[in-house]
Amino acid sequence: MKKPLFFKTLLLAPALLGLVTACPNKEMGIFFSIENERKLNDNVLPNNATLTGMIKITETSPNVDRYVASTGYLYWVRAVDNFDYHLNANQGGRWERLDPPETGWLCSALVYSGTTSEKVFAVFYNPNASVPTGKLYYADPGVWPLGWTEITLSTNNIAATAQDVKIANDQAFILGYTGAGPERDYFVWNCSASNPSALTTAVTGLDLGKIPSAYFDAAYAGSKYYVSYGYRLFESTSPSGSFSTPSGYTLNTTDAYLITGLLASSFYTDHLFILQKGRGILFYDGGTNWDSAANLAPAVPRSLAEIELTAGPNTGKYLLLATETGGYEYQVPASPDGTAIDFVLPTLTTNGDNYKTLELRLNPALRFFFDKGITTNSNGQQDVIFALTAGYGLWGNRAGSSDRQWNRE
Repeated sequence: MKKPLFFKTLLLAPALLGLVTACPNKEMGIFFSIENERKLNDNVLPNNATLTGMIKITETSPNVDRYVASTGYLYWVRAVDNFDYHLNANQGGRWERLDPPETGWLCSALVYSGTTSEKVFAVFYNPNASVPTGKLYYADPGVWPLGWTEITLSTNNIAATAQDVKIANDQAFILGYTGAGPERDYFVWNCSASNPSALTTAVTGLDLGKIPSAYFDAAYAGSKYYVSYGYRLFESTSPSGSFSTPSGYTLNTTDAYLITGLLASSFYTDHLFILQKGRGILFYDGGTNWDSAANLAPAVPRSLAEIELTAGPNTGKYLLLATETGGYEYQVPASPDGTAIDFVLPTLTTNGDNYKTLELRLNPALRFFFDKGITTNSNGQQDVIFALTAGYGLWGNRAGSSDRQWNRE
């Protein structure tokens, strides 16, 4: 890569911080007003919920698509094009509760392996235990309701507690620890979605020591697997092989270098986006080229998503950036080369200034979840964007023939 990736510094006035609107032609946005001087639809999920995961799965027989979201409790609803908040969950309306594997347990992580080797992975814990102990489970998405099977973690014959799970290229990477309090030792385990019971021992090179971190991620780009934890970044050509620090990456434990997320890009082939708390975003080609982004201050990035809209008034490819102060977006050009990525806030929307009255606009967005299409009807393929927040619930944006509108789920 010859040219550097560039992110313009975002100088964000508090009144303008919020969920991003796309600007394909600088006159229209992919995120329109959530409120048009009327009461928002409100669809059962707790309004103050923190979302710990969201997936879309398909039951094999009958062929039924469902969304499953975790707020600690699990909820589900059918994924249909004629979504109606007044119907029940099986008709594509109100979200309903789904039982955990053990009564009273809560879900702290929920992921789906994809379309090649389909499995759902989750971490559940007992909130009433004096020392909460997380357990790893998997389920077959083709069978409804989900039936959970536990996978036991251990290292050196010592039982371990599961804390988080991520998916990269149909491989599950599980963060866990042994011991208690300041004496905890953190490790990463790996298993394939095609055979989750064949869990490896703790992966070589990913002994993370005793320093706890809430930030853990995994990605697969350019034939390499990447794992981040806190300030550290690792790579390997094998998911269970020996991981090591990538060439050219220097460990720095100051706050600005904290890695908050990874994204393996499909729009920028074989490249990896690396989000850092105080330095914006790095762009890595898997070899020797590291391109630094300008500071995104005061926005602290939490995750990045690539989406392609095929329905509604503004089609095209976008990067959606979730931050601790809302979301931002960038329209990807037809021939992206990574020379200038400029995340922006809303400027013009279909409903004027009503967007600015939304409580979502100033609050933490943890990630965006995108369903590229439910079905085909008279309006074309219906895509859906979900915003998963910390403490402000789940929001959905469903494509229409001429507009998009957000509603709280």
